[in-house]
Amino acid sequence: MPNSFRSELHELRPDVEEAAHKNRENRRIALALRSVRKDNGLTQHDLASSSDLTMDEIERIEAASGDLPKLEDVIRYMEACGGHLVLAVSGSEIYADAFPDARVALAV
Repeated sequence: MPNSFRSELHELRPDVEEAAHKNRENRRIALALRSVRKDNGLTQHDLASSSDLTMDEIERIEAASGDLPKLEDVIRYMEACGGHLVLAVSGSEIYADAFPDARVALAV
């Protein structure tokens, strides 16, 4: 049975698969943040004018690719949106269903 394109790519370029995984997480975060902003009736310009975030920072935070945003930037973003952020750290398993209203839950 021939290998799938994805398995061949993974064998030849594991770095590409790693980058794709990282992009999936970044996309989930970006879409969740953007959703909070829009649900609160804010544009990127509204956010920039009512906070200490620049348009470049807001665009980078909401970008679905590239580096993950820094935690302090996400905190500033959520404060400006009037939203809330939950960060859970544990030595044992954390269950995403413990946060039913969360837009995104990352399990590392």
